[in-house]
Amino acid sequence: MKRPAWLLAGVVLGAGGALWAESRVRREIRRVAERIEPQHVVSQTVRSARRMSERVRDAADTARVERELREAELWSDLRREPVPQPGGVLFGLRQSKKVDR
Repeated sequence: MKRPAWLLAGVVLGAGGALWAESRVRREIRRVAERIEPQHVVSQTVRSARRMSERVRDAADTARVERELREAELWSDLRREPVPQPGGVLFGLRQSKKVDR
């Protein structure tokens, strides 16, 4: 009696496993098919373009802020009083060259 019971259990488990695997594969095929529909592809593309434009805008804003900070730092350096150095040479003074035309 043990052998027929194990045979029956094997058949039931095999058939159940095959049905489960088939339903799983069908579900995955449906999900992939939905992802490649034109409507879905268009919505994904639009979403991706919006995210990219937000990232570019954020990068431009960051660059603008950093540029303004650096510009302020450079102007501050130009306005700084000259520091006397040994030997009578001034450090920090920018010499302007006159161009004769």
